[in-house]
Amino acid sequence: GCEIFGKVDHSVIFAGVTVREGACVEDCVLMPGCVIERGAQVKRAIVAEGAVIGAGAMVGEATGNIAVVGADVKLPAGAAVKAGEQYNVK
Repeated sequence: GCEIFGKVDHSVIFAGVTVREGACVEDCVLMPGCVIERGAQVKRAIVAEGAVIGAGAMVGEATGNIAVVGADVKLPAGAAVKAGEQYNVK
């Protein structure tokens, strides 16, 4: 199952996903095993399997193209991935 402690709207959530308290996920696809840390904002994005979105990070935007975070990637706390960008640094 999933552990959802934050807000999730209009999104597809696969098994093993964790959304921590204070995180907000809107219009996203969260692949198996990914983690959205406290206070992160993820909008119109695909987060690949095993990725971790750090605390307070921002991925995607309410408008524009879809943002993508690659598999097994750890996006640092407070980092930003804008609409249409891809983040694949491991």
